[in-house]
Amino acid sequence: MSSSTAPPLQLLGLPFSTYTRTITLALSAVDASFQYTHVPPHDDRLAPHSPFGLLPVLLHGDLTLYESRAVAGYLSAQLPALRSLFPQDAAAAARAERWISLLSSQLFPLAEPRLVKARHALEEEGVAEEEVAQKLQPAVEDMHALLEKLEPLVEAEAGPWLVAGQKSWADYFVLPPLADLEATPEGKLLFGADTRAPNLTRWLRHMLQLPEAEKTYEGTVAQLRAAGKMGRK
Repeated sequence: MSSSTAPPLQLLGLPFSTYTRTITLALSAVDASFQYTHVPPHDDRLAPHSPFGLLPVLLHGDLTLYESRAVAGYLSAQLPALRSLFPQDAAAAARAERWISLLSSQLFPLAEPRLVKARHALEEEGVAEEEVAQKLQPAVEDMHALLEKLEPLVEAEAGPWLVAGQKSWADYFVLPPLADLEATPEGKLLFGADTRAPNLTRWLRHMLQLPEAEKTYEGTVAQLRAAGKMGRK
């Protein structure tokens, strides 16, 4: 199919959604053309496309895809500029998949529901900062422990990326929730001068400076907190 007749890529999601940002990071990095419709999770507009109401959803001609890992795989197969995001080397590809799995099973549940979203809910309730910090302390300690376990995986690669000295989907999956977390007081502690994960912290700082990170910053937790639209007033 020629580019002139190819159907457009349509993405349903929100900048606030970390898994949506994973996809927009990759698309923005290669200046891919796509239509981005902002739709919140569980919105009625998602019902025909996603039975679970979760983000993101990709529409491409007759194809409907939900689940970000499936979307990433499809985009890498469909867009030549994104094929390198899954390493060709079998061992490197496996390490990239390991990071994506760890993100879903370990990092996301701790960073988002237990820290970022928990803080936001407490701030919205007007809970005093000292009490917020106290309530979140168990999750902070759990995150310290998790980062210590992940740190050797970063150190072993000895480069600016999580896998094999090259940018991969692993980087784009792990960045959004850690960028959200870094924007909170807990994140400032976890990734500050006394961090227990210096290599992961350096990786995070590097990723946040990438052009695609800047292009997808608007509407994220970090941007909303910086603008005073989220967090304690």
